[in-house]
Amino acid sequence: MKHLIVVYLTFMMGLNVACSRVVDLGKDDLHSEPTIEIVSDDTMDIIGFTLAHELATTEGYLPYGVGDEFGYTGSYTYKSYVVRTEHTYQDDGTSLWVWNDTINSRVGFYPYLRSEVYDLADIQFHIRSCAQSGSVSVGERTDIYDTALLHIIRSVNGEDMDVWIPCKPSELRYRCVVYHLEE
Repeated sequence: MKHLIVVYLTFMMGLNVACSRVVDLGKDDLHSEPTIEIVSDDTMDIIGFTLAHELATTEGYLPYGVGDEFGYTGSYTYKSYVVRTEHTYQDDGTSLWVWNDTINSRVGFYPYLRSEVYDLADIQFHIRSCAQSGSVSVGERTDIYDTALLHIIRSVNGEDMDVWIPCKPSELRYRCVVYHLEE
């Protein structure tokens, strides 16, 4: 009887592993440095990213209609990332760079931060935006922009792919304008 219980539990554990949708292929964090493109005296673009942190690798259809929107309606192995872009500049107390131009910006999906760390369940795949935060230290200010991207790495038939949705991390673009503070 004990032998039968061990066989049954082993079978159930194997079935549980086989039915799991999340695949552990190892976390794949990416690092880079964003660049600044001056558009005019009061407008600049922050292009690229600082850190792309992998949240999960998943097998199946892309979430929440993303596949339909971007033309990838099959089943895939894909990775979900939260991508951070940091911009540090001198803080003289008289001006502030603010991201507010969504037409000329290129961002991913909105990563709602419910706790101290991002969770795949909190990514808002129906909203194109970023979460903004920042910090101030003596003489400088750091603006932080977080957004989420998907990276399709394999089709259901095993074909390797390299498709980023809605764009590659290096193609992220935040159009910022300067606001002059009243003294």
